[in-house]
Amino acid sequence: MKIKQNAAQRRVGKLLAVAHILKKQMEMDDDEWRAMLHGLIGVETLSGLAGPLLEAVVSHLRKLSGSAENPWAFVFNEPEWKQPVLKKIYRLCQEIARLQGSPVQPQYAAGVIAQMRALRGMEGVCSHIRMCDAEELRALSAALAVHVARLKKRAKKGMTNEVTQ
Repeated sequence: MKIKQNAAQRRVGKLLAVAHILKKQMEMDDDEWRAMLHGLIGVETLSGLAGPLLEAVVSHLRKLSGSAENPWAFVFNEPEWKQPVLKKIYRLCQEIARLQGSPVQPQYAAGVIAQMRALRGMEGVCSHIRMCDAEELRALSAALAVHVARLKKRAKKGMTNEVTQ
């Protein structure tokens, strides 16, 4: 019988997995591991840890290992009602990055939201797309889809011009 986990339990499981993957990548032995944990949070094992302490360990390990956290990782930890549209926005931004040849951060999407708000005469700045409501996220998704289509059209036109010249 499979026990259903809530979002917090899944998050803890993911963080534990990331911590152990980073430990293995850094080739830390058990003594180094325990010393690092003891110095950082005052315990020698991750058993029973959750929330901020576990996140602090993972953040510390990422800094030590030199691996940068994915700026889009928040998408997969948002409430379930937001995830489909946020995942679509993430995929669209990945496509924009591929077409432009440079990474697209969540701040780019927040800038698009800010422009959309200004056009509607709305006050306030959206500092992060996780602060947006469902309507704004759907509008952002549509705007990014149009932008991707334009970029693809330009790329195709540019390729056609190169061949004919």
